[in-house]
Amino acid sequence: MSTSVSAAESTAGRPLPHEAYLGAMSGLERVGPITLRRLIELGRPDEVWRMIVEGRLPPRVVASLPGLVRHLGGKLPMAFWLVFANPLMVVHLVGGPHNDLLMIGFLASGVLMTLSRRHIVGIALVTVAAAIKASALVALPFLVWVWAARMPGKPLRRFVQACAASIGVFAVVFGGAMLASGQDLGWIGAMQAPTMISNWVNLPTGLGELMHGFVQMFGPLPEAPFVTMMRDAADVAVLVVLAVQWWKARHGGVEAVRRAGITLLVTAILAPPTLPWYLSWGLVILCAVPWHRRMAAITAGLTVVAMLVYYPNGEAAMYSWSHMAWVLLAAVLVLVSMYRPDPLHLGLRRRKDAGSATTPSRATAAVETVPSSKDDPRRPSDLDPEPV
Repeated sequence: MSTSVSAAESTAGRPLPHEAYLGAMSGLERVGPITLRRLIELGRPDEVWRMIVEGRLPPRVVASLPGLVRHLGGKLPMAFWLVFANPLMVVHLVGGPHNDLLMIGFLASGVLMTLSRRHIVGIALVTVAAAIKASALVALPFLVWVWAARMPGKPLRRFVQACAASIGVFAVVFGGAMLASGQDLGWIGAMQAPTMISNWVNLPTGLGELMHGFVQMFGPLPEAPFVTMMRDAADVAVLVVLAVQWWKARHGGVEAVRRAGITLLVTAILAPPTLPWYLSWGLVILCAVPWHRRMAAITAGLTVVAMLVYYPNGEAAMYSWSHMAWVLLAAVLVLVSMYRPDPLHLGLRRRKDAGSATTPSRATAAVETVPSSKDDPRRPSDLDPEPV
C-alpha cells in the first residue's frame, strides 16, 4: 500500500491542512533523522506546508540539471522530463509528497558540486541527502573516487586522503543533522519498516510469488519462505553490483558519477520494496547522461506501468488483472509512440474531421466564389446554384 497523501486532497474544497498530513505520514517515511514531518514540526508548519502544496521544493533539482547535463553530456529536455515533467514524478513524488523529494534535490546538488571541484560542499550536500533518506549513502563512495582522482600523489595515497576527508565531512554534517532534528538512532531500526510492503512491483518479491505459485500446484505451502529467499538473494546481488560498480569507478570523473546512478537505480529495483518514486534515486543522476531512443522508449513505457500500479487514492492496483491489462496496453502504446508518433492516427482523423467541417461544398463554393448574373452581367444565369 502506498503512503502517498495527495496535496490536492481536500475537504469541502479546502486544501488538506498540515495537521492531517502529519497524521497521515507513517513510519514508512522515517528512514533518516530529517523528514518532511520533522521539518514541519520544527519549523513554521503553515509555511512548510505551503511550499509542499505550491511545489516550491523541487526547484533544487531543476537548478542542478543544466550543470549535470553539461558535465555528463546529456540533453536538458530529456533530463527535465525524466525527473521533473515525468508524470510518475509529478503524481507520486511531488503529489505524495515524500522525503525522496528533498533527498534527490540535495543529491543532485551535491553531485554537481563535486563535479565542479567543490568537493567538501558536494560531500556535505550528499550527506544531508543521506540524513533525509539513507539510500543516498550509496552515492558517497563513488564521490570519494571523484575527489581522489583530482589529488596529487600515488593512487593509494590519494584514495586514503579523499576517504579520510570524506568521512570527516560526513561525520560533522550527519552528526549536526541529528542534533538539529533532535533525533536519536531509533531511525535506523525504522529502516526495516518499508520491507513490510510485499508485492510483485519489487522484482525479487515478484519472483518469489511466481515461484510459490508454481510450487503450490503440487501442494499447499506458505508464500513467505519463497519471498524471503528471493529477497535475500536480491540483497546479495545489490552488494555485488555496488562492489563491482564502485571498483570500476576507481578512475573517478563523470564515469564514477554515472556508475553511482546505475547503482542507485539497481538498489531501488532490487531492494524491497520498490515504490514508484524510488526510481528517482538513480534517475536524478542518469537523466543527465546521453539517452538512446530505445532506452528512452522503454523508460517511457515503464513509467506508465510504475505510475498506474497504484490507484489515485494510494491503494495497490497491481493485483487487479483487468486494471493491469489496460495499463500494459497503454504502456505499449507509449513505447510505440516513441518510434512512430501518433500510431493510432488520431491526429490525422482530427485533421480530416476538421477539414470536412471547414471545407465548403461545391454548391456553397459556387455561391461564394462565382458571382451571379446580377453582379456580373457577363456571366450566364445558368451558373447560379440551383434552388434546393
